[in-house]
Amino acid sequence: MSNSMVELDLSNIGELNREVRALIPSLVNSLDDDKSKSKLNITIEFKRMKDSETAIVTGYSLKPVYPKRAQNILCRRDLVGNLHTEADSFRQMNLPLHEDNKQEA
Repeated sequence: MSNSMVELDLSNIGELNREVRALIPSLVNSLDDDKSKSKLNITIEFKRMKDSETAIVTGYSLKPVYPKRAQNILCRRDLVGNLHTEADSFRQMNLPLHEDNKQEA
């Protein structure tokens, strides 16, 4: 029984190609306007196995980065520390994050 070997490239590093192809639509669909951007960081790591001159463990990781989304809502804390917010009335408000950005009511 012989093992057939092929030269390593991006198409045969585990499921890298399949996973990248699966992430591309969600990254593209996350773009709201011409100012937003998304990224896909791919890291490929090589590590020589202990006690071997020829065996290399090759791995990868993917990190999708989506455009930042932010929203603030008004919450109130009860006596035991639980947070509560009004069902719908405060969700549409654009509240400042810092005190120096106060909006006039």
